[in-house]
Amino acid sequence: EEIAKGVLAKAEQHARKKGLRVVKSTALAGHPARAIVDFAKKNKVDLIVMGSRGLGDIEGLLLGSVSHKVSQLTDRPCLTTA
Repeated sequence: EEIAKGVLAKAEQHARKKGLRVVKSTALAGHPARAIVDFAKKNKVDLIVMGSRGLGDIEGLLLGSVSHKVSQLTDRPCLTTA
């Protein structure tokens, strides 16, 4: 829990440095993709923003990815960054 809080604090700080005025973060438990999609729907999120680990096509195909699964499960717009 403490590690998650530290990661989220850094992410919020970075977002504010980049000019975002309203920044909210949350740590969730459970299956990552499903937890993100459920949270977005429950909180009426306008846009889901995720990073990618940079797996190649083969690794991504074999292992799957949270960002790919989220984009398949949600009806919300998704932005995936490198």
